[in-house]
Amino acid sequence: MTASLPSHLSPSRSIHVIISTKSGTEGAQQYYDDTLKPILDAHNVKRSVHTTTSTQSIIELTREVFAPHASRGSEQTILLLSGDGGLVDIVDTLHSHVLPREQTDAAGDASVFVKPTIVLFPLGTANAWAWSAGVASDPIKTLLEGKPAPLPSFEARFSPGAKLVTDEGRAREELPLNREGHAAVIHGAVVASWALHASLVALSDTAEYRKHGIQRFKMVAEEKFRISPATKPLEGVIRLVAIRPDGPAEVVRLLGLAYQGGKHVEEPNVVYETVEGVRVELEEDEEVWRQVCIDGKIIAVPKGGWVEVRIDAQTVADLVRISESGS
Repeated sequence: MTASLPSHLSPSRSIHVIISTKSGTEGAQQYYDDTLKPILDAHNVKRSVHTTTSTQSIIELTREVFAPHASRGSEQTILLLSGDGGLVDIVDTLHSHVLPREQTDAAGDASVFVKPTIVLFPLGTANAWAWSAGVASDPIKTLLEGKPAPLPSFEARFSPGAKLVTDEGRAREELPLNREGHAAVIHGAVVASWALHASLVALSDTAEYRKHGIQRFKMVAEEKFRISPATKPLEGVIRLVAIRPDGPAEVVRLLGLAYQGGKHVEEPNVVYETVEGVRVELEEDEEVWRQVCIDGKIIAVPKGGWVEVRIDAQTVADLVRISESGS
């Protein structure tokens, strides 16, 4: 049956399956066993299967396998059974370990980086990345009929002292530095937020809430809404959505309009525009109001610190999707 395979499942490529065991309601392994594995077996797709054992598993796999092979020109396809965090880990680590095209590696060889192709099976909680890219509704159809497209990403730079919040808010980890070594960075592709959204994600990022899947957000906020109605899949544009401070009642009213096709962006108290970048300076006393969300990851910024977000000039991965025209 290999003749009917799409190019990203070609036998000439290295195929990897990542099963993120703790994503969402922890259903990735069962999904692989019951749904994906039989399809791959039927098409005789040879693959390496990787099961996560910690929050660092995907980062380590990207650092030790995907990035070195991509830099040597190897063609790779990653079938990612995960939530937003797994995709962030891959993109962020690739950006951190892949040389720009015009540079050379430690051995003096020119970089021949070949972008890995990712097929996303959204098994996280909110799966914002999958919904934004238009691949969430039917991942098997996307696998078999979709085509790779460049995956835009953005770089968030943080002031010194910013830390990644882990272990349900109890621990802090250092952020990786950019190539120049003078700024802490993390890469994302869907949302960079501060205040309302970031605090909701942080407050609900516990095992008790995660076991409820998407319901965790309904427990601390409302249902899914169209926060940026003009956004198109993989367009590589930053759109700023900001609510002017006018009391909690006004915020609730505006959030209600977001469920009506994104009508909140028509309100005078909402700023909605395309921007080249965003910088937020944080002077709040309480840390909860100095937390920034990058595609589900929470970063705590010291008082007086800042975060800057800009589109990455270089894409480091392709994402398989079915275009709106179906081609």
